[in-house]
Amino acid sequence: MESWFLADRQVVAAYYGQGFLLNSLPGQADIEVIAKDDVFSRLEHASSGTQKGEYHKTAHGFDLLELIHPDRVRAASAHANHLFEVLDREATR
Repeated sequence: MESWFLADRQVVAAYYGQGFLLNSLPGQADIEVIAKDDVFSRLEHASSGTQKGEYHKTAHGFDLLELIHPDRVRAASAHANHLFEVLDREATR
């Protein structure tokens, strides 16, 4: 889930607001190549100086998941795109 946030970095930055260190997040176009531990540590570091505080999966993750744009996630992750294709196909059955 956290890797998906990297596909829509501007939304993450807007969510955290002032003090968010956007340049601390990895900037690779293919979010699947970034190690999970690296994603977590970068999110925690980038958000630590904000009013919301350091990234926390249950405190912030679901809010962010609701805000990010699915098309951006699909473009940045072949696996996410495949998941969405399967869900779309199953929804039309």
